[in-house]
Amino acid sequence: YDGTQGVCRLFSDYLRLVTQHCELGHASNLLSVMGTHLIDLLSLGLQEHPDALQSQHSAVRDAHLARIEGYVRKHLADPLLSPGAIADGCGISPRYLHRLFKDTGESVSHWIREQRLQMAYEALHRSERTVSVAQVAYAVGFSDHAKFSHAFRRKYGHAPSDLLRPLRAK
Repeated sequence: YDGTQGVCRLFSDYLRLVTQHCELGHASNLLSVMGTHLIDLLSLGLQEHPDALQSQHSAVRDAHLARIEGYVRKHLADPLLSPGAIADGCGISPRYLHRLFKDTGESVSHWIREQRLQMAYEALHRSERTVSVAQVAYAVGFSDHAKFSHAFRRKYGHAPSDLLRPLRAK
């Protein structure tokens, strides 16, 4: 990919400007908008490349999925995070969001749950002695401690409290 011509050059120039603005400490909402624009420019630049049209995956699709993932990571603690909220936050229709995930073989809701469980696992793994399983569950967006524990046990084969026991034994 040639960063000196066409949309790839525009992407490269904009990336340089965004980097300078990040160093100035602008508000996170402004940085988020600039990030969205970067993803859009990158996807357009990738589409310009002759090989991109031959690939089975669309660069625009991949850019949307990357934007969705960023949005979800940022809002994972919100128990009201839903496919509708994600679609609104990413500027796409709920129907298109579901169509993007259909190709992955996983529903949006299931993917959100998996992201929450993964974040909870990491938080429990690196937690302090004073943290409780309920605190971690609520911090990653679960609104029901029992449902969290059940889902965690089903995914990882042990209770979330098992990760805290070695810490408490010290």
